[in-house]
Amino acid sequence: MGQRVLTDNGRIQLAPVRLMEAAKERLERDFAYELAHKDQLKLITRRAITTHNSWTHNLEDFVGERNRTNYLYMHPDDAGQRSLQEGDMVDVTSETATVRLPMKFLKELMPGVVALPHGWGHQHAKKLSVASQTRGVNVNLLSPDGPDRVDPLSGMVHLTGIPVEVTAAQGPQAHTWSGLPEGDIA
Repeated sequence: MGQRVLTDNGRIQLAPVRLMEAAKERLERDFAYELAHKDQLKLITRRAITTHNSWTHNLEDFVGERNRTNYLYMHPDDAGQRSLQEGDMVDVTSETATVRLPMKFLKELMPGVVALPHGWGHQHAKKLSVASQTRGVNVNLLSPDGPDRVDPLSGMVHLTGIPVEVTAAQGPQAHTWSGLPEGDIA
């Protein structure tokens, strides 16, 4: 293997010095961020078995009446602490956006974590005649924004473990069901 590994000693470097220095700096920053948000719920995404990501959203036979929106899934204890009942409309707020959707209980979910299925938010996709009539929200709007929020090693956006607040929906909805303000996308 030594001839194929292009390091000075021919060995795989599992923890190169440059990587470890960058990791230490990043880990300290990320740990401080987690401590600052430790009392907030953590948002994860999940798949919805009946919609297979998003490709079935434009097929009426798959959408039907029961698959016209996504739901925020929440442990009953977390909902109770917030005086929320199953089926309530809730606002989910991160540092970048707020989306509004119905909430369902999921007792298998760890307390302190909420889950929102991905692949929704097609209301502005007018050429998707069925999907544009669904009411699901785009979970990606809740993800952190900006170049400093991208993982430096993978280049990936942070899409899970996002600190959020969940409250009963209050007042008029300031956005469409997709989570985007009306008129932002043609």
